[in-house]
Amino acid sequence: MTNRGFTEAVPLSLSSMAHMTLPLEEGVSDGLTQVLHHMLTCCANYARAIMPPHNWKANDLTTSIHAWEPHAGDAEPRDLPTSLTKHGFSHQYHRTAFIYLKGAMKQNISQEDEKRYLKDWAHEDEAVLGRVSLMFATNGVSSPEELNGDKVTADSPKCVLYKAIVEYRSLPATGNKSAVQAEELSMLSFGGSVDDDVKYGALASLYDDTAKYILEIYSVRGKKYKFDLMKSTLCDGTVPRMPSRGNPDEAPHDDPFLKSLCVTVTDHATSRQEEHKYAITRMHLSLEGNLHIGQHQLPTDSSSISNRMQEMFLYLNHAKPEMAVATPSGHTLLLDPNEAGKIYIDGRYVTSWGKDPKIGSHLPALFGMDLQNIPFWHGRITDYDILKRSYAQLWQDVLIDARLKSKDIGGRLLSRLITGADPVKDDEDDEDDDADHMDDEEEKTAVVDPGSDCLEAQVMQSSTYDPVGISAKALATRFSKEYCEEGFPCLAHEIDWVKDRLPGRVPVVVPLRVINVLRRGGYFDTKRTSDEVWFSQSRPAKFGDESEVVEKAVELLKEAGCNDVTPNMIVFFNGVGVSDPVQKRGLVRFNRTLRQYHVNQYFSTMNLMDIVSDSKNVEPEAKKKKIDTVAAKGYLLGFHVAQEHPDGGVLIRYL
Repeated sequence: MTNRGFTEAVPLSLSSMAHMTLPLEEGVSDGLTQVLHHMLTCCANYARAIMPPHNWKANDLTTSIHAWEPHAGDAEPRDLPTSLTKHGFSHQYHRTAFIYLKGAMKQNISQEDEKRYLKDWAHEDEAVLGRVSLMFATNGVSSPEELNGDKVTADSPKCVLYKAIVEYRSLPATGNKSAVQAEELSMLSFGGSVDDDVKYGALASLYDDTAKYILEIYSVRGKKYKFDLMKSTLCDGTVPRMPSRGNPDEAPHDDPFLKSLCVTVTDHATSRQEEHKYAITRMHLSLEGNLHIGQHQLPTDSSSISNRMQEMFLYLNHAKPEMAVATPSGHTLLLDPNEAGKIYIDGRYVTSWGKDPKIGSHLPALFGMDLQNIPFWHGRITDYDILKRSYAQLWQDVLIDARLKSKDIGGRLLSRLITGADPVKDDEDDEDDDADHMDDEEEKTAVVDPGSDCLEAQVMQSSTYDPVGISAKALATRFSKEYCEEGFPCLAHEIDWVKDRLPGRVPVVVPLRVINVLRRGGYFDTKRTSDEVWFSQSRPAKFGDESEVVEKAVELLKEAGCNDVTPNMIVFFNGVGVSDPVQKRGLVRFNRTLRQYHVNQYFSTMNLMDIVSDSKNVEPEAKKKKIDTVAAKGYLLGFHVAQEHPDGGVLIRYL
C-alpha cells in the first residue's frame, strides 16, 4: 500500500510489551520456529493440492543425510550487512536443509546434488518442496570442526547468524485482484489469521539478545511484507491511537501504539510463473542494525540454531527416532526411550508430559507422541482432554495392527509399565561374559519410576478415553502370552493370598498402574477370580458313589460335633482353572454367601491307591491292602470340609 511514495505502516495490535505475556525469550530461534512451522504446513498443503487424493501430512516430509552440514558461502551472494563487515565479519558460511516429499524422493541424494540444488532447487528436483538456509558470518576463516563446535580454541573466529532464508513451493498466482486484497488483509490483521504464527515469529525475532532480526515475506502475488517495530503512521500522516478510556489526561507516550509491530507492504518483481506449475514463496529473517552484545560474547560454532530446529521439528532431522505410525488415525508413537513424554503436534515439539507446569499433571509418560490436528496456540496446547483422547486412539490403533508386530509394541509397553524400561533382547540374555552382562544391565536405564502412575495407564483404564477397552484387552492378551495362562498379576503383599485362593495360578508381582489396566482387560481381583473359578457353576452330588461319599462325610462330621453341615450343602464344580488340585490344596472351598462347600469334581475320579502308593510314610504291607473307597473318600471329604468350616474347632474334633 503506497500513496505518493509514502509507505504505510499498519499496526497489528501487538505492542512492544507483548513479549512480556508471550514466551518469546528464544528470540530469533523462536521466530524461526514459527516461520518453519508455517513453511512445513504450506509444503504439506501444496503436496495435497498437486498430488491428490492422498492426504499428505507433515510426517511425509523429510530431509537428507547431508542436511544442516556447514559449507562455505561461495555459492551464495555476498550480502553481508555493513554493521558486520565494519567489525571484520567478512567470511560467509551456511547450513542448508532441503525439504523432500518422501514418496517422491530419490534413494541416494549426494552432497553434490544438494550443492547443485542451491542454484535452483525447484527446477532441479520436483521432490524438493522447500529449503531452509541459515547464513552465518565469521571474523576469520573457520574449519568445519570449529563451525560444529568440536574443536574450539581461544583463537577460534566468532560466528553470528545474519540471515535465515526460507523458501517453499506454492501454487502460482491466478492474477485475481481479490486474491491479492485478501492476502493483504490477512497479513495486515491479527487474530484468527492463518499467518498469526508468522507474526509471532516476527515479534520474537525483534527481541533477540544478539541483534534485531527483521522478517520479510516475498509473496507469489507480487507483494513484499516487512514486519518491524516502528511508530504507526498512516498514509494521511495520522498516528492511530487507542481510546483514552475516559482519562483525558493520559500522556501520549503511554499509548501502546506509539511503538508496535507494524507491517509495510511494497511491490516486488516475481518470476515468470506461466512457465511453471508452481511458484516460490520466500521469507527472510535478516539482521538489521548493530549487535546488542560484544564480539567476545558471540559463539564460535554455528550449530546451536540448526540443532534447535532439529529438536523442535521431528521431520527436519534425518536421523529420526524409531517410531510407529497408527492406522487409520495417522498419529505416530515414538518408541525411542529418549523421546519418552515428548509431545509433537504435526511434527513440531510442543512440550513434555509430566515436566511442563502448564499442563497441570506431574505424572510422566512412557512413550513420545506425534499427534495430528490437535488445537494449539503459539506452541501451547489449548485442550489437553482432546490430547488424551487422541493418545488413547493412538494406542488402540498400534496395539491391534498386525503390520507392527515386528516392533513388539505390546511387549515394550508391558515392560515399561512393569519395570520402567524396554525388555532385554535375546542377544543380551545369551551374554556369556559377566562383565559385559553387567554393562548391559547398566545401559538398561528406567524410563520412569514403575511405582508412579503414568499417562498410558490413565488413558487405557479410563472408559472416557477408551470406551470399549480395546487397548486394555490387547495388553491383557500380551500379559497372558508373556507369563502364560497360569500367570496372575498381583501386588507384592497379595502373593500368599493368590497362592491360597487360586491353586495352580502363579502370582506375578506388578505395579499398581499395571493392575489398573489389566483389571479392565479381563484380569479381575483375586476374590472375584476365585469366586468365578469355584462358585460360578455347581451341581449336587450324583446318585451313587458321590452321594454315598457325601453322606459318609456328613456322618463323620456329626460324630465330631458338627451338626450344621447337611448333604445338600456339599456341591461339585467342574474344576476348570485349578490344576493339580491335590498338591495345590484345591479340592474344597466354602462359599460363605451361599453356605455351600464346593468340591472339585476331580475328587470323585481320583484313585486313592495311586495316592497311597506314592506316599513315602506308608508301610509296604499297608499299600497292598484293599481300601474301602467310600469310607476313605468320605473321611477325606469330611477332613477338607472341616478345614473350610468357619468354626476352627471342628477340624480339631474331627481329627
